[in-house]
Amino acid sequence: MPELAPPTSAALDPWMTVVEIDEVRNRRTTTLFGYAVAHHRTGGLAWLTTGPVVKVEGERAVTASGTVYALGRRLSSPEEIGDAEGRAAFRAFVLREADEAERAWLHACKIARHLGLPLPRPEEAAPFLDDHRAEYAALVLRTAPPGRA
Repeated sequence: MPELAPPTSAALDPWMTVVEIDEVRNRRTTTLFGYAVAHHRTGGLAWLTTGPVVKVEGERAVTASGTVYALGRRLSSPEEIGDAEGRAAFRAFVLREADEAERAWLHACKIARHLGLPLPRPEEAAPFLDDHRAEYAALVLRTAPPGRA
């Protein structure tokens, strides 16, 4: 009997492979960077980097934590990231070059999507977070799986 593939628990669209090289420990780690359309732990609707990837096969990837990602459109380079938020997320999560204001804007965009609000402009991030952080926290508590809140 053929082995059944585990069900997906997250989805990235678009996505790209990222290889980090740790010269001190002589180690390579492969992760994925992309837009999480869905994610069983975070709720998705935001750009992210995954944990270490164990396997990429066809339109699926599995990370060391056991998360199984459905993969959408693959990006071959950062230049293909189509919007300012995605480029900011790449700077923040892959290059680790984003400043605090850019990180706040990324968080504000995620909160806006989860609350069904219009995305704030970068300069609106701080007041947006002040106005909506508590509402988002309440949503997370209401919708978290048992034992995860």
